[in-house]
Amino acid sequence: MHRRTVPVPDAPQGPVMSRACARLFAVCVLGAVAVAGCEAPLDLDAVERSRQATIRRSDVFQAAVAAGSVVVVVGSGGLILRSADRGRTWRRTELEGLPYLIDAGACGADLFAALSYEGDVWVSRDQGATWSRKSLQTEEQPQAIHCDPKGKLWVVGSLSTIWNSADRGETWNSSSLGEDVILTEVQFLDGDLGYISGEFGTVLKTENGGGNWERLPPLPEEFYPQDMRFLDREQGWVAGLAGVILRTSDGGQNWRPEPTGTLAALYGLETFSGTLFAVGAEGTILRLDGTRWHVVDHGQPIRFYLRGMRALDGQSLLVLGPSGTLKIFPAGVLLQEGRQSTGARDRG
Repeated sequence: MHRRTVPVPDAPQGPVMSRACARLFAVCVLGAVAVAGCEAPLDLDAVERSRQATIRRSDVFQAAVAAGSVVVVVGSGGLILRSADRGRTWRRTELEGLPYLIDAGACGADLFAALSYEGDVWVSRDQGATWSRKSLQTEEQPQAIHCDPKGKLWVVGSLSTIWNSADRGETWNSSSLGEDVILTEVQFLDGDLGYISGEFGTVLKTENGGGNWERLPPLPEEFYPQDMRFLDREQGWVAGLAGVILRTSDGGQNWRPEPTGTLAALYGLETFSGTLFAVGAEGTILRLDGTRWHVVDHGQPIRFYLRGMRALDGQSLLVLGPSGTLKIFPAGVLLQEGRQSTGARDRG
């Protein structure tokens, strides 16, 4: 490996150096030697411990999925974290080629799927223990993956592209609206009814299992949704930058903003214990009470953004993000008002 060297300025020479300059130069040299001698040696044991850690500060977690007691978290560098006990303990795997994993989905407990930005879907048929690569065979960039109640996998991405697989990722069908639009999220409520959101305020709806997609009226001001969550045929939300959350009560025909009390960018929505939550920048967690969102004082020193979350059961919620951020909050911490919370379980 070529090592770049930094040139050191020449010392003053011969008769041009005065006695005062000579003294000053000697002091500087001795000081540099003293500093070098006092420098702490590199702790190789600490480096090795960090390298062997299950969760590391360099980890960038992107998404999580849960089925029963099994939880799978995906992230950059081909990272897969798997827990068989609802996040109490974790096992680390790094997929071959270190793909950038950006989303995950599950078809019950039988099939887990992880989506890579490179255009592959990694599937596991043994509850996340081992993974195999299935290519979308596309030059477009996928953004999100979802498994519908019939067990069909769906992926959406750039150039308004929609992929689906009815055979657990072995083969894929693709279609496109033919527009230069990035589709960011897909969700099916049952085997027939599904929604897709995307940039320029795009909202699509299907009522025949994805056989065709109807374009709904766009979100106000071409809002760019970071996440979407429908609870039923009528009630849905999208979240995005500057703390904006929009709500529809008529199946996506009309949308209105809801007060959030924050300007933090919001990246994820999740239902937990019958309540809708949102997460975003600066460790922000929001809880919806009626038609108003409240900032949850969770009591944890989360400096960076939270990318997503996943309800593990009716009792705990996992939140995740960069710098190895992986925390599990019990229901009592997030649902109670006015408490000083210290109840999160850090990193499983």
